[in-house]
Amino acid sequence: MAGLLDDTPPPPVTMDSVEELRTYLWQQHQITVDADDPVLLVHTILRLSLDEQRRINDQYNRALSQTVRDASQDFTKDVLAAIEAFKAEALGDVVRERIKTMNETAEMAEDAIRQFSRLLRTQKILTTLNIIAVVFVVGVLSALTL
Repeated sequence: MAGLLDDTPPPPVTMDSVEELRTYLWQQHQITVDADDPVLLVHTILRLSLDEQRRINDQYNRALSQTVRDASQDFTKDVLAAIEAFKAEALGDVVRERIKTMNETAEMAEDAIRQFSRLLRTQKILTTLNIIAVVFVVGVLSALTL
């Protein structure tokens, strides 16, 4: 049967103080560590190294975040410029296409006006001929009735 001390306690989430380390070592190994023990010196050195590494990592993370932010802003500017250029080109194509369509419509309208003018001249000629024919028929009928 296992004793209460046979089960190793889980390590604490943090060991920020030397006292926490001394308590953990007692719970783990039932060994008392004096305040001037070299193990505590190693712990302090490692703790300082870890804190320094965290500081460096934080500094690199801030620099990386800024670099990514700058790169994304530059990329966004480039994409927006490309979109504007595309819109201008597409709009230019649309405008050119509409102008072409308007010119074609204008040519069709001019052709219709020319045909209408020709029909109008033909109608004037036919109307004039009809009037002459009416006058001639009226004159013939008047001469025959006299």
